[in-house]
Amino acid sequence: MKRSETSDGHNDGHNHTKRSNTWVSYALLNSMKDKSIIVLKDELITIIKDKYPKSRHHLLVIPNKYSHLDSVEDLNANDVQLIDYMTAKAKQISQDLDPSIEFRFGFHTIPSQRPLHLHVISQDFDSKYLKTKKHYNSFTTRFFIDSKHVIENLKNTGKVDTIARQECEQLLKQDLICHFCRSKLLNMPNLRTHLLTHFPV
Repeated sequence: MKRSETSDGHNDGHNHTKRSNTWVSYALLNSMKDKSIIVLKDELITIIKDKYPKSRHHLLVIPNKYSHLDSVEDLNANDVQLIDYMTAKAKQISQDLDPSIEFRFGFHTIPSQRPLHLHVISQDFDSKYLKTKKHYNSFTTRFFIDSKHVIENLKNTGKVDTIARQECEQLLKQDLICHFCRSKLLNMPNLRTHLLTHFPV
């Protein structure tokens, strides 16, 4: 596979060969500069509020100096420390928000935005922006990869095991199933009503 160099001419060991029609939006690069949505910023990462949150609490953790990383497929063993740090900060922020709420921390197998970003999302999925089956399934199926599994993969094999694109498409289109009780719901309005029985306001 092709390896590329960073702006200073250093070979970073990452694969930067892109799959066609995968990389949809560069908007996160601008969002990282929007002070109105920045929750935390340090030398390594920026944490922002998702502009279209899919849950009551939905944040994104973005590396500051890794714009060449687009998805988990670009990661290698050298990135364990980065992902570990991103996850630790995500957990810290979630505790600051509400320690009683269940959160998940992870990545979409095929992201809709670049660069690489870690989702910090509460499990209520109570949001006006959760409009489609794809929205819900992208966080509640194997399409969503927990960061702990990413770290384990990188430590063990130096890469992240991901599912094939065809299976990703199938997961996003599958029936709506409550991630809490596994009940099958007919449509999004039914799902939203059902989820409120598990996560009342």
